Amino acid sequence: MLGPIFAEFALRLWIFLNTVEDPEDTCILFCARGGLRLRLLFERFLKRAGLESPVVIGDLMVSRLIAARMAILDPATAVSSEIGREFYGGTLQTVAHALAQQTHDLEECWQAPFDASTFDRLLGAGLPGSRWLTQAIEEQNALFLSHLRHRSGGRRRIILCDTGLYGSTLRWLERGLPHIKWSCVLLARSNYKGFPTEHFARTRGLSIEQNGYIPSNPRTAVFRFWHLIESVLEPKLQSVKSFRMVAGSEEPRSNLEIEKWEDRLYPDDDGDELFAGVLAYFDQIRWDAIPKIYKDAARAWRRLRRIIIWPKPADVELLTTGDRSCDFGSSAAIPALSARGARRLRSILRSSIWREGEIVQTFPVTRSLLLAGIEGAYLGRYAYRIIRRLSR
Repeated sequence: MLGPIFAEFALRLWIFLNTVEDPEDTCILFCARGGLRLRLLFERFLKRAGLESPVVIGDLMVSRLIAARMAILDPATAVSSEIGREFYGGTLQTVAHALAQQTHDLEECWQAPFDASTFDRLLGAGLPGSRWLTQAIEEQNALFLSHLRHRSGGRRRIILCDTGLYGSTLRWLERGLPHIKWSCVLLARSNYKGFPTEHFARTRGLSIEQNGYIPSNPRTAVFRFWHLIESVLEPKLQSVKSFRMVAGSEEPRSNLEIEKWEDRLYPDDDGDELFAGVLAYFDQIRWDAIPKIYKDAARAWRRLRRIIIWPKPADVELLTTGDRSCDFGSSAAIPALSARGARRLRSILRSSIWREGEIVQTFPVTRSLLLAGIEGAYLGRYAYRIIRRLSR
């Protein structure tokens, strides 16, 4: 089911790269973690289809945490106000330790609840804790810059490739490193955060560009269970948090790059059946059957919409994925589905990663009625927006 969806993305990515100006001075870097598997799929597609990439391909050990560090020392970038979403209910010290990836005894003022303006003020206050944090950020930024130079080969244009949705990594990197000509391609692009979108002019969603679910567009159903895409593409590796120099190497190494980390990009025997199915579809691609990918993808998107919005118990079992990583320097994780009976309907509707799946699991008798109610609410909201737009 997911194989044609990712194959269509790979085909569209190849077409996109063939429109790039100055390909000799351009590279595409696939962002850890989900981008690492996207690169694996893209290169497998090229091999099976008998095609070549017009630009240099590489991996980039980066995360939103790494990108935020590159821009946060400049208060004008407003990074602090955005990362507040990631640390809701935490303290200023919690954020400081996440950025530094170290612990340190900070002054009492850092124990207050996180507030973006207060954090920016303390960061530049010249206190011992402020100097420690600034130094830690600058040291990690220097290591990442060295890593970036090695991976890009000094090319002036860098295209980032990642899963989606908002493109925070691009937004922060181009603020921290404005001398590079940045752009970004995502599987899906969506302003689900409701934040400024000036970087969308340089960000393409090759499979989907929409700010939410549209009942008439089957592709957008994936926004109602985006964790499915993330979980299929994210290998069992840590998010990139820090870099260090290692003996015998001129390039810094990230915490993700453990021994034989590349082997973990491939499916294992522990709940990786969905990605194994994706690879199986890629293995049957032929150069003379590329147009078939579009037909297969259209059917796959319709099927995925049905499974996400109107799941059956067998669908929930099929798509039950691992926990969702909180990322941003945290090792915590959120279950994709709560234990059966662990939550009431109100809680599921407000905060579930996949409401429909959790409803089928928790309310097997009334699931059809509840699923119809959810879809009816989306249809009503969609109709209301159309009416408002037409009445202007």
